[in-house]
Amino acid sequence: MIGSILRGSLIGNARVALYWGLALAFFGFYAVALTPDTSGLKQYADLMDSFGEITALFGISEGALATAEGFIGFVYLEYTLLLLSVFAVVAALSVSAGEEEQGMLDWQLSLPVSRARFLWERSLAFLIIFAGTGFAASIVAWLTTPFNDNVSLGLLPLLAGALNFLPTMMLVFAFTLLVSVVLRRRAAAAALAGVFVGASYFLNGIGNVAGGNLGDILLRVSYFYHYQGSEVLSDGLNAPRMLLTAALAFVLLILAARAFQRRDIGI
Repeated sequence: MIGSILRGSLIGNARVALYWGLALAFFGFYAVALTPDTSGLKQYADLMDSFGEITALFGISEGALATAEGFIGFVYLEYTLLLLSVFAVVAALSVSAGEEEQGMLDWQLSLPVSRARFLWERSLAFLIIFAGTGFAASIVAWLTTPFNDNVSLGLLPLLAGALNFLPTMMLVFAFTLLVSVVLRRRAAAAALAGVFVGASYFLNGIGNVAGGNLGDILLRVSYFYHYQGSEVLSDGLNAPRMLLTAALAFVLLILAARAFQRRDIGI
């Protein structure tokens, strides 16, 4: 039956989704609840700016934390992207590599379903989980705003921030899924995915510091650059960047599905 793998994946990963959702909601709550007043924000921004180019290595532009939106955006939308990247890596590893090492994948693929459908429905399940955890966390952040007079932020910008998570998370998910299908071994795929996330993060920071043509090149090969982060709260969604990231994730998923169809399953 169409959708059976999707439903099974959603049910089987409900507890995992709850744990990650609570972790993300904590950061949303923390960012809104602890946002200081205008003078406190200025002191915080001046302190961070005093470190000079070191802050640029971590993707913090000068004066970015001087407003409530900037503070919330950094703590909730930018800082947690590293956490969400780990979530995407773990999720992708559970689709094939982990179950293959445990000897469960061979049994699952003995069911009357195509390998492509198996991979696509499981990927769709995690897309739904990513969206659900992100939107739930944004609602928690919004519900916290009445308890802090220093914050006047509507629900829609926070939901836009959660929507902005999805293309980037699916890019990390798709890359990890592709290498896990090709390499077969969970540890090797996790290591390569970790290099991908870490290299992208530091290339973004080095690009911010370097500037010029070299900095621009380094920035553009980093998925952290194409992720808007706190800019969503003030400027809204950047559709071209989101579509570019989503398109690349889709291509990687297609490659993963083809690689999965063409190889034997280890037992």
